[in-house]
Amino acid sequence: MKEYYRITVDCGDGISSAHLCKAETETDAMAYSEEYAKRYNRVLVSVNRISESEAESNMMRGMSCKTIEHTETVPETVPEKTEKKTEEKAMNQKKAYTVHKAKTHKKQYNAETVRLLAEAVAEARKLRRSGEETRPVSISEGNVKMGKIKSVSVMPFVTCAACTRSTCAADCYAARMVLQGPHAGNTRKAWARNTVMAIDDPVIFWEQVKKASAKEEHFRFQVGGDIINERYLRGMIDTAKSNPGCHYLAFTKRFGIVNQYCAANGGRDAIPANLQIVFSCWEGLNVDNPYSFPETDVIMPGTTESPEWIICGGNCESCIAAGRGCWDLKAGEKLWFYLH
Repeated sequence: MKEYYRITVDCGDGISSAHLCKAETETDAMAYSEEYAKRYNRVLVSVNRISESEAESNMMRGMSCKTIEHTETVPETVPEKTEKKTEEKAMNQKKAYTVHKAKTHKKQYNAETVRLLAEAVAEARKLRRSGEETRPVSISEGNVKMGKIKSVSVMPFVTCAACTRSTCAADCYAARMVLQGPHAGNTRKAWARNTVMAIDDPVIFWEQVKKASAKEEHFRFQVGGDIINERYLRGMIDTAKSNPGCHYLAFTKRFGIVNQYCAANGGRDAIPANLQIVFSCWEGLNVDNPYSFPETDVIMPGTTESPEWIICGGNCESCIAAGRGCWDLKAGEKLWFYLH
């Protein structure tokens, strides 16, 4: 009899994803998971057996499931030593991942981090004002989670007011993207350049963003950073109005900027229908949402999930194709992310 297992992998760049498999034995599930992680250059985080009802609930929310066929090369009864080795290997993977998180995930928000990112923006401003930096806005062509959906970002911490009011800074995936990994230096420079252009040359910035997204069906604002000010929000709105065939998405913790704009411009209808603004919740953060914008929240380690929750399926293109997820949340709805 086959049982369900939930596989969680670290995709890099602060992104994790999960999917299901259905296998006869835990050894089969582990073998498939290790092969999957190796094939797609992921880090295997965990393989956990779950109940059929929990699996069905996850699949209803868009999580994919792979059925694993048992082969003769994998014995029905695994010798005790092999079982212990498999368990030990899985435990070592979990320990290694925990150590990795402790080193790179929990110790990012400090005075040195703020100084480093602020200096990167200051250097970008200096180069632009001197005429040494003339490159256009940096547009991302996509990533593991978003697929080929393009996006534009600004500097985290520097543009995020919530960093001083919430614990989210300690778990900021965008911080990892500009602080760690082989591409961190280039990403930090690109987002610093974007931040300077958005603040100092907003007309040029938004003209280039409009052009970059004009032929896209989907486009995301702020993989890193947040709505800088009302002028920035107006740029997002104007971009969406200029390209009605593109569906835009933006997560924000700058609730006050959005609420004040709506209050001064006729309410929720002031935001174009093709601009999906989602209020990003976090424990300890007061979420003022009088206009019932969709919300997201985070599933912290040890949290008991509810069958009623809509949970991120881990791939934007898949959710879009299925007509569910962040891009299609309705007013008052909430979607949950696993901590990543």
